[in-house]
Amino acid sequence: MGSEREHRQTLGRGLRLCVNQEGFRLRGNEINTLTVIATENYEEFAENLQTEIEQDTGICFGIVE
Repeated sequence: MGSEREHRQTLGRGLRLCVNQEGFRLRGNEINTLTVIATENYEEFAENLQTEIEQDTGICFGIVE
């Protein structure tokens, strides 16, 4: 993995919602789960990205309201 842009693109690809052959979105955690096995460098990137998203949107990761 190289630049921050490449990191963001990789996560974005993984976060796309699955669709079936008719193009309808498939829902459910058994299908739409992204697992990232990260190096320390990538883990730091992900934490910074989550912080940025929380500040921009008000969404809190890991908190179910």
